[in-house]
Amino acid sequence: MPHCIKEPINNPNYLLEQTINHKHVWTLQQNVQPAQKQTKERTLTFLHQNTDRISNKIECLNTLLFELKPDLVILTEHGQKIESLQNTRLIGYILTAEYCRKHHQKGGAATFAKESLNHHVDIIDTYNCSTELVCEIAIAKITLGRSHLFLVGVYRTNGNLEASLEILAEALESIPTNQPVLIMGDINIDSLTKKNEILTSHNIHCLDLPPTRITPTSRTSIDCVCTNLEPEKIHVEVINTAISDHTGQLCTIQWNKHIPPPPATERRK
Repeated sequence: MPHCIKEPINNPNYLLEQTINHKHVWTLQQNVQPAQKQTKERTLTFLHQNTDRISNKIECLNTLLFELKPDLVILTEHGQKIESLQNTRLIGYILTAEYCRKHHQKGGAATFAKESLNHHVDIIDTYNCSTELVCEIAIAKITLGRSHLFLVGVYRTNGNLEASLEILAEALESIPTNQPVLIMGDINIDSLTKKNEILTSHNIHCLDLPPTRITPTSRTSIDCVCTNLEPEKIHVEVINTAISDHTGQLCTIQWNKHIPPPPATERRK
């Protein structure tokens, strides 16, 4: 009968004595413990900026991006038609998702990613659910390893709040349940309530922001950062960029990428 030498539980290896064909054989065994789930955290930064038409602000934007170096950029109210937006050159960045108006001026939403992330970003088509002059949405799906994060850029004009929220709800329905979601944009609502049923139904909460649009006569928080990530995993700074009368919102998240445990191996001597 095989006989094992008692091994300490914290000893990674032990000797196994066996009798094979009337001979004692000693083999070195690995004391395999249950595989532990490993995670690796990746920091990603996102910048949202309402540009109030981008066409004459490319140089300023490139300077801003060079200084801040965000991984992904959300531009709202870019004011470009699709052909012009595709020819917009932000140094070191690639256009990854967009919504452009066809029949009216201004408006729109777009996401850009660093060139190094380009192959990790896919577009979610939102043209069917977005409506000009109501709510305009661009969604990018970011994939790192086996993990996904959905970035939702949204521009909502003043008026018809209920219709806007219905469009946002339809866009969120296109995202698989329980996937990380980050919403950034200009919603033209002063401090979107955290109790909004559409957001809470997706376990999404809005972060408190200081005033993001400052004029000589008003100070309002009409830009948003909303997510279903844990609060301790996200940090937001409001930055005076001088691009428009909106501040920029620089969002940093800690994103866990799950790594499969290495397979158990057995080594024999």
